[in-house]
Amino acid sequence: MTKPTKDIKDFFSAIRVLLTHGLLDKHEIITWADNEILKTDQPDDYLIDLSLMGSKTKNEIYEFVDKLAQYSKTLTAGRALAGLIADKINDRLIDYKKGFEILYCVQRDFNLTELEKNYINHSDDELELAINQVWGDKDEVQDRLKAFLKCYDGFTLDNADSWGELSNEINFKLAHWDKKLV
Repeated sequence: MTKPTKDIKDFFSAIRVLLTHGLLDKHEIITWADNEILKTDQPDDYLIDLSLMGSKTKNEIYEFVDKLAQYSKTLTAGRALAGLIADKINDRLIDYKKGFEILYCVQRDFNLTELEKNYINHSDDELELAINQVWGDKDEVQDRLKAFLKCYDGFTLDNADSWGELSNEINFKLAHWDKKLV
């Protein structure tokens, strides 16, 4: 039986956020489902359903994904999203401003640690001030944000079965990163 993660609710919670913010389109989800079907002799029903949604609208796919997510807002899903968003920033598919606007929503909606929530919240404001040349240097702020996001390296849609372990490693990475700030 194919499972994208030990908890498919985490996986589809991340997919839902990526869809909502335009970081993933319906064709990417369908292609992912098709590839997962090819990896097994007995694919789960949700994979077959997703694979057959080519004629559905983005909203119909979103509703299907939303049911699979079951309102999961776990630490693991939030951290996976931070890693996936960091990859989009690193690949220059979105800029830091857009990335941290989305991360602001993630920190508000998911069960991240207080350190993570506070830093993301503060960074969103700091970046806005630097971009508008009110306070701070945009490049210096982006360098600090890049260092923070480095803690979330490793999350991909293809390794969702490892998200729990990757999330646990972040505690150590954040402790090490936080010491650099002092």
